[in-house]
Amino acid sequence: MKFRKIALNMLKVILPKFIISYKHSRDRNKNLLKPITENLPYDPEINVLNHIGINYPMFDIGANTGIYSEMLKNTIGEENLYIFEPLPHLFENLRCKFKNANIYKLALSNECSSQVIRIPCIDGDYYDTRATLNNHIEPNQSGAKKITIDVSTLDQVVASLRLDRIGFMKVDVEGHELELIEGATSTLKKFKPLILIEIESRHHSFPITEIFSTLENLGYSGYYINPASLCLIEISEFDAARDQDISKLESRSFFGYLNNFFFVHFESEDEFVSKVRLFLEEEKRRV
Repeated sequence: MKFRKIALNMLKVILPKFIISYKHSRDRNKNLLKPITENLPYDPEINVLNHIGINYPMFDIGANTGIYSEMLKNTIGEENLYIFEPLPHLFENLRCKFKNANIYKLALSNECSSQVIRIPCIDGDYYDTRATLNNHIEPNQSGAKKITIDVSTLDQVVASLRLDRIGFMKVDVEGHELELIEGATSTLKKFKPLILIEIESRHHSFPITEIFSTLENLGYSGYYINPASLCLIEISEFDAARDQDISKLESRSFFGYLNNFFFVHFESEDEFVSKVRLFLEEEKRRV
């Protein structure tokens, strides 16, 4: 009887966690089967990456809650995830969520130091999704919570880990893109990973084409997906005034606000473009 009671108590602890994990896995797999429409609950680039496949390891830089790592972990294996998130509360959540991943409480930049990251207060709420090392101000921002964090360079991290490859990098660093690239030059030249990077004009005092050019000078070609037309478009066609109209962001018309860019090294470009365009043609027939 005592053993039975102990066993029941153990099940009460274990089963809820198992059920939650199962539900998350089921929901993730269902979402990955959905066509790319405005009802998709995450960036359409995730569907593209899941379909065409990515090489490991994956670096999730600026992970926040880890949506990209969560949606792509079955593609490459959780042990091949290298997740970077400097905010302490998000870092702890990620450690609980990804038991077998490599997780670092660290921001990546062009130097090794301690810096202050700001979490903006917008309309009375703090938005950790918009936390930044830069000085831009968000619309309706009334203040910011400041936290001192550790900062390193991607080149330093990769050297310390003694990695012999990087397959894919997802970058979301809220205006700190150029500094990150400056600290990653050796890594990008050596491993030539596929890059998905969020870049927004509103975060910068200079044209974001300067960031495009920096990556192009490292042997990369840029593309972006227009989810409304389901087309992969060369970055030379991007127009900030048209494609990053702030009114579309404020009205949450996300399909009209394009801020995710693929950069693929020229050695892999033809294969990448062919795979993505084939997938998007299939998607057009589904919607």
